[in-house]
Formats: sequence, structure tokens, C-alpha cells
Amino acid sequence: TEAIRRGISPEEASSRFAEYEGFKSGQRTVGTRQAQIEIAANVTDQFAPIAIAASEKYNRPAWKSFVDLQNLVNDKTQSPELRQFGFANLSLINAYARAINPTGVGAQQDKEHALAVLNTGFAKGDYKAAVDQLQVEIAAELKAPSKVRQQMRENFTGGTEETQNRRATDSGAHPDVQKLLDKYK
Repeated sequence: TEAIRRGISPEEASSRFAEYEGFKSGQRTVGTRQAQIEIAANVTDQFAPIAIAASEKYNRPAWKSFVDLQNLVNDKTQSPELRQFGFANLSLINAYARAINPTGVGAQQDKEHALAVLNTGFAKGDYKAAVDQLQVEIAAELKAPSKVRQQMRENFTGGTEETQNRRATDSGAHPDVQKLLDKYK
């Protein structure tokens, strides 16, 4: 086989193959997580303006204590604006919880935290500020898989992508092909 021709023992070839399979598995895991985050982030991007618009429609005073009292009264009476705001808020909370959870399934604890931060009793400006911060956190979450993928590649190939591409370009081989060839020298 090619490994024997290059003087690589069967044990070393098996070890390198197992390492390569582990690398592939890790990349697949990161890809799956990235897809989960991107889906939830896109859903959140859709729900955020809906929740902010519902917040704007719901008239409330600037003091949270008064709003809490108003919500308590409105909860016992008719208030379509409060119902729409509450439902839009819940949809946003569920999407946020999915985006920040490593499994892509919103945990109850994450939802409770988001509910405290996105409380419908907050004034309109406070609510919008909380939604804006939620979107900043999701944007940070979106960056993580790419960074992990890059770190995994650097660990596997022994250098940064730029270094590997420069070496591959200098040799005339496609960068991905050259990375594999370099690994087995």
C-alpha cells in the first residue's frame, strides 16, 4: 500500500486514519451546531421586530411597578395588545433559548432568564434595549462555530489556514490535497 511504500508502519497508518476520522467527526459536529445556531438566529431575527412592534402597540407607563399592576388588571380583562405582546415575547424567548443552547433545544432555565430580561412590564425603550442585547449575544454565538472549525483545522494540520495555503500554493498542489500529503510525510 501507499503507507508501506512511504515507510509508514501499519500501526502508524491506523493511528493517522483514526485521527483523520476523529477530525471529520468533529467538523461534522461543528457544522451541525452551526446550522442549529443559524436556524435559531434567523428565527430570532424574524421574531425580534414582531415583538418590538407589539411592544410599541401596548400602551404602558414608564414605571415597571405600574406596568406590572396594569398587566395584572389587563390579564383579568380584555387586552388584545397585551395578548399579542405576550405571545410575540414568548416566541422571541423560545427562539433565543434555542440559539444559545449547545443542543439547539431551549432549556427551561434559559427561557426563565430571557423572560426576566424581556419582561413585558418594562417600558418600551427598556424592552427594545433588551431585544437589541439579545441579538448581540446571538451574533456572538454565530461566530463561535467558525472559530472552533479554524482551531480544529490548525490543530489537525499543524498551522494556520494561511500557512497551509501558502505551502500548498508553493508546491503547486491544491491546498486541501497538500494538507493531507503533508500530514503523511
